[in-house]
Amino acid sequence: MIVEAYIVPNMNTPFILGTDFASQYQLSLVRNGDGTRIVFGDTGRSIPVEESDSSPRIDQQGNTFMVEVAQGFIKNSEKIKISKKAYKKRLQHRKLPPNTVKVKVYETVTIPAHTIKLIKVKTIWKEGQASGFMDRSFNSHRQEEHLFAITDCLIDRNNPKIQVSNLSEHPLRLQGGEILGYMHDPNKYLAKEKDITKEEKDSIIKYATLVQAMVQRKAEEKPTAQEEELMKSPEGDPRLS
Repeated sequence: MIVEAYIVPNMNTPFILGTDFASQYQLSLVRNGDGTRIVFGDTGRSIPVEESDSSPRIDQQGNTFMVEVAQGFIKNSEKIKISKKAYKKRLQHRKLPPNTVKVKVYETVTIPAHTIKLIKVKTIWKEGQASGFMDRSFNSHRQEEHLFAITDCLIDRNNPKIQVSNLSEHPLRLQGGEILGYMHDPNKYLAKEKDITKEEKDSIIKYATLVQAMVQRKAEEKPTAQEEELMKSPEGDPRLS
């Protein structure tokens, strides 16, 4: 029989047959009350084998093997890790819409189902910039059915807050630092009054009046006891619950 074999210096076990060899020749290891035998397929033939214990982690003198890592490899690993982080950061900035900055949740907040809530946000402001504009958007949170929406809004630098609508059947928990959208400079992004027609202006005013009335009505509604309970942040570390 011709076999392909590898010679390993100072190996404790004299000879090892791999699983490929055993599968090719249908070798089976059978243990019972009479001992251990190797069975050769369905030929009915078998041979007894003697079990032996070996310690592959020690050499012939009984010393344990030592594994060392070259210092240069450690330094290279750190460099690779730093480079990957820098690349991810650059990739995130590339995905930003032109002339925008990220708007993030200031601190973790929970919004009950079918509820609009004014939440504090944080962003980057240019020198002298007093406000920013954020486009409306629909987003899913963790699962597709967990929808929340943000309307077109102006963000005041002195009081940076936006309204978030939870459209789902479940409470919405937004983590501090989570990105909600992107903010534009309104002086450069929004149309000027001189650039729109009278009909467009009248339509905008009507829409703004309607939204203002809806917001005012919603603000006057008091949350139920169940909604107030759902708005409370859980105590302790959620990772330990």
